[in-house]
Amino acid sequence: MVTTTSSTSVDAYAEPFEVVPRTLFAVGGLVEMDGRASWSPVDKGWQPANTYVFVDGDTLLIDPGLPAVEQGVMAGLQQLISKDQALKIFLSRAQFDSVGNLGRIIAKYDVQEIFTGGMRNRFDQFEEAMSVESDRVRPIVVERTPEESRLEIYKPSLRILSTYWGYDARSKVVFTSDAFSHGILDDNRRDSIAIDSGADDRITVDDVRAHLHASFWWLPLADKRALTEDLRNFFSSHEVEVIAPARGQVLRGADVVKRHVDLVVEVLEERGQ
Repeated sequence: MVTTTSSTSVDAYAEPFEVVPRTLFAVGGLVEMDGRASWSPVDKGWQPANTYVFVDGDTLLIDPGLPAVEQGVMAGLQQLISKDQALKIFLSRAQFDSVGNLGRIIAKYDVQEIFTGGMRNRFDQFEEAMSVESDRVRPIVVERTPEESRLEIYKPSLRILSTYWGYDARSKVVFTSDAFSHGILDDNRRDSIAIDSGADDRITVDDVRAHLHASFWWLPLADKRALTEDLRNFFSSHEVEVIAPARGQVLRGADVVKRHVDLVVEVLEERGQ
């Protein structure tokens, strides 16, 4: 886990990052990879910590994010939404590195609904959000399976505890939580938060393997055939033009998406690793 004493930067997030024109933005900050982030195998560079916001139609926020980048999250949201604007929040993981800024956001904005996916899990903190005394907070709808949402909620096989991806068919974006988190910035001032089609994509299979094994420590011990099949099935049955991880660079463009899915599949298909 990264702590608030870890070095952070908002240089690449001086303004909200436009992921999909006039539709989806990313806010947050950069966490220095100095060896203190337990999910990262590298000790150099900067990793984006991303909170996403749909601004077309109903305002939907995906993952409030790490307290270490709270300043960037709140400053970015201030530029995108007004205090009286109704807000819904999707939690890909009801765990502290995903929900850390939830309290600040609830205190400032008109949050009307918080949702994730699946059934009750004793190992996450989702039920804690529903146990607060009703006279201390204004009513907020908190549910695991909303009847209506622009997101298709998907339970991936590649996960730690309860993790859910959100897929938006309109923008062709999939929010992959802590998967596909291997995009690291070398320069926190000049490098982009996104890897785009035609850009200098320096990610190698070694990079992907190292990040996968750091985030999902059990992978080298697992029979990965079901994971590979699940990943292939998802991307063959959904039209994806953007992979938006909670951590790491955004992967944008059909060619980039295909390349990085192939890299992950290549790692999962390796024997003895």
